[in-house]
Amino acid sequence: MPELFGIRLGAILVTGFILTTMFWHLDNSPKGVQEQNGFFAFAMSTTFYTCFEAIPVFLQERYIFMRETAYNAYCRSSYVLTHSIISIPSLIVLSISFVAIPFWTVGLTGDLHGFLFFFFTILASFWAGRSFVTFISGVVSHIMLGFTVVVAILAYFLLFSGFFISRNQIRLYWIWFHYISLVRYPYEAVLQKEFDNPTKCFVKGVQMFDNTPFGTAPLAVKLKLLQI
Repeated sequence: MPELFGIRLGAILVTGFILTTMFWHLDNSPKGVQEQNGFFAFAMSTTFYTCFEAIPVFLQERYIFMRETAYNAYCRSSYVLTHSIISIPSLIVLSISFVAIPFWTVGLTGDLHGFLFFFFTILASFWAGRSFVTFISGVVSHIMLGFTVVVAILAYFLLFSGFFISRNQIRLYWIWFHYISLVRYPYEAVLQKEFDNPTKCFVKGVQMFDNTPFGTAPLAVKLKLLQI
């Protein structure tokens, strides 16, 4: 529906503008790297949380779908394939709108190649998020119940994505949630693209004392420690 797409596009544009103003021209310092991690985690989770509009769509079509498939008007795979294809143009518009705003202003690396990689990662995230939400709407029978389930599971996906706690620190009985997390894969993809560069140095000189007990020490003390 056009109004749902318009609201979703507006939310994406507002989010992109906020991210631009919050993460303006980040550098390669330890603090900048930490802020880039936060930017990527929020950006990836946003692509999934903005897919809620798919919940009421399928619930409204549920009985029509059941009736038509019961009378062999079309098969289930045709319905899924059709909805997947017709959603591509809108997802492309959303992805371009979301990527074009913060990519250059945040200072991500890669130029055109990096832009295209970030774009396709966001596009895949939108597609995965929409597919996941559609799946949940096919399982539940009430809109509010669907919203509750989707919000909870997406929160778990973000929790186990590796941003808040690394994979090595996750308990063995929860590690399976790390591997099924839909947020984990695009998040790790953009991190590897951004930081997997042996020619870049992210810690220089006194920056190595950031986020340590010596972080508040005077500059002269830090320089003296480096000379030891």
